[in-house]
Amino acid sequence: MRKISVFKAEKIKHKNYPQIQSNILVERTGIRGNKKSEETLYYISSKVLPSKKIAAKIRGHWLIENQVHWVKDVIFNEDKSKIKELQAARNLSLLYTIIMNVYRSFGFDSINKTRNILVRK
Repeated sequence: MRKISVFKAEKIKHKNYPQIQSNILVERTGIRGNKKSEETLYYISSKVLPSKKIAAKIRGHWLIENQVHWVKDVIFNEDKSKIKELQAARNLSLLYTIIMNVYRSFGFDSINKTRNILVRK
């Protein structure tokens, strides 16, 4: 279950984030595995939106995070790459994206399981 609260940030003047218009509090509870899970998350936004719209935007962000960035980091070890030249790093990241799209185009929803099937260790 999620509870989302949006607060106007009229009185907050942060030197690094002068465009802050709202603070968002997300309280999540649920079950992960066999354990009860409780989590409180805080966000800032340059807009003041209704909580339902904020919730949709947060879910969209985490969808991208879980389906793209997490895969690139955990499965392909992108954050541990020793490549320092910017264009080479961009090219490798693009290659990872292509690989993920090929896996998904064949109907695989788990890149990790797909990799274990296709690449015998």
